Amino acid sequence: MKKYIIGFLAGFFITTSACFVVLPVVLEDKFKFGHGTGFADGLSAVADELEQHYGLYTEADGPYEIVYDIKTTRVVIIDVSGVKSIKVIK
Repeated sequence: MKKYIIGFLAGFFITTSACFVVLPVVLEDKFKFGHGTGFADGLSAVADELEQHYGLYTEADGPYEIVYDIKTTRVVIIDVSGVKSIKVIK
């Protein structure tokens, strides 16, 4: 019985030690993944709001400057007769 208790305690302490080494690395990786996903979702939500207020870009709007791209959506600035406006390309 003494062997089993010693084996259990040794395994417990080795596993606990390994968790303290591995856990911070895994937590940092998950934090970076969540941050990146939240950032992409935020940019996508902003593009959706801009689309509702300013509309989609059409070829008739003329040349444009890219503000940012996110996945398949592009937010652009157009200059029509000296007036700058923002549009969304999907």
